[in-house]
Amino acid sequence: MVGTKFAAALFVSMGALPLASAFVDKIANYTGTFHATETSTYPATFITGYTKVDYLDLTVSFALTRPDKLLGQTVGLPLYNFDFTTLSSDIISNTTFVVDVPLTKANITTFNENGPYVLSAIVSYANGDYPNYIYGSYILHSYFNASVLPADDASSTATAGNGNSSTPAASGTAGEANATTTPEGAALARAMPGFAAAVGVLSLILFASL
Repeated sequence: MVGTKFAAALFVSMGALPLASAFVDKIANYTGTFHATETSTYPATFITGYTKVDYLDLTVSFALTRPDKLLGQTVGLPLYNFDFTTLSSDIISNTTFVVDVPLTKANITTFNENGPYVLSAIVSYANGDYPNYIYGSYILHSYFNASVLPADDASSTATAGNGNSSTPAASGTAGEANATTTPEGAALARAMPGFAAAVGVLSLILFASL
């Protein structure tokens, strides 16, 4: 999916305008306990830097795992893909913006337990000048505690996270996530090209079938 989008970006680049975005280099952790229901969404809060970049393609793929399984390039269970280029410039240029990621009871029960989890955000991008385009990717991590609500409690509980609708969308507010960021986020965002290429291949393998 990422590969297809990248090819499309190259094809239309001569006439298309790039997305001017702040560099997305961090993601916030979640405050409190995330209560998973049948329709819950996780407010993935991205934090941007001051550097502005013109992107031809900018997407993110989300995956879920436990902290003790987060080894090497392991990202876990594929959840959702989101195209940052669908956002208006006034949202993606904010210092923070939120993408609501479908994260439900079924996803948590896949791991058979409540407790600590990690949401991995694999950010893939294409930028540069024709014909010398650059493709790369990096991983950000959001740490949180999760629990599955019993059916009777879930029916009377609002959508987990920041309470947005079940249709994933972005907003200009930070929702119910704090500003504590993963230190590896900024480091991975500036990782050497070889690692970025490897992560790009990983994201293709994980999400090509979604």
